[in-house]
Amino acid sequence: MLHGAPPKMLQMMRMMGRGASALLSSIWLVIFMRGMVGVRRFTDKWLEWCAQCVEERSNVKSDRQDLFSYLIEEPSSEGGQSIGGVDGNLVRDSELAITAGSDTAASTLNALFYLLARHPDKLRRLQEEIDSAVPAGKELSHAALVKKPYLEGCINESLRLCPAVLSGLQRETGPEGLRTAGVYIPPGMIVSVPTYTVQRDPRNFPRPDEFIPERWSTQPELVIHKEALNAFSSGTYSCAGKAFAMMEMRLLVSTIVKHFDIEFPPGEGQEPLERLGGTGPLDCFTTHIPQYHLLFKKR
Repeated sequence: MLHGAPPKMLQMMRMMGRGASALLSSIWLVIFMRGMVGVRRFTDKWLEWCAQCVEERSNVKSDRQDLFSYLIEEPSSEGGQSIGGVDGNLVRDSELAITAGSDTAASTLNALFYLLARHPDKLRRLQEEIDSAVPAGKELSHAALVKKPYLEGCINESLRLCPAVLSGLQRETGPEGLRTAGVYIPPGMIVSVPTYTVQRDPRNFPRPDEFIPERWSTQPELVIHKEALNAFSSGTYSCAGKAFAMMEMRLLVSTIVKHFDIEFPPGEGQEPLERLGGTGPLDCFTTHIPQYHLLFKKR
């Protein structure tokens, strides 16, 4: 990639995700693994690159505030660990921002293009909506794409069928514990809402395993509990980058389907998303989609 992260760093991020998927359910293992020389060397190299990204971003002067502007303005932690000459807490924040801001949108888009290729009728309807919103010769803008029902439906269905974080994020119950659905959970317990399971529950979404963008517009009877779509989490600690991620996905999907038809090479694309590559999407903290091939033909 010409101006993005080096491919080696993207590969490293994916390898770390695969490791994290096994460790997150046993936090004590993380402490143990950090002491291993090979693991430490690997993670140190990754964190040094994150520190380099922080330093480069800190040197950029702009009047526009972005997510990282607020992190940089925070005073450095006294006595905190330094990584590559940069405040360690800031580097850790950047690590989260880099992972959450790249792998998540990539997996959602990856799943969506696979689903569109498997459902040519849905692709054609999406193309018709985009062609109507952005006539030939007119520059594609995000303002023209906001609240386009079929585009929103396609993105929502991809987020529902293949959320960027399959198993949900962990939280700790407070000092008074938690009571939910008549069950009391004591203080200090690790809890999580399994995003994938909730979003494919027929009590929330009838015909849960089907790709039906219309459920978000013309077929509302297929959405019983809209709040069950929880791909960005909810509440105080919901995803800070949701608005940007949605803008990014609207623009990228619209640009591609406006200019290209999408199909599988001969003999491919027979598997449903859930069994793609023999495994289906992998839970590696962020979702990893198995490799597949598509043909993009200019319209």
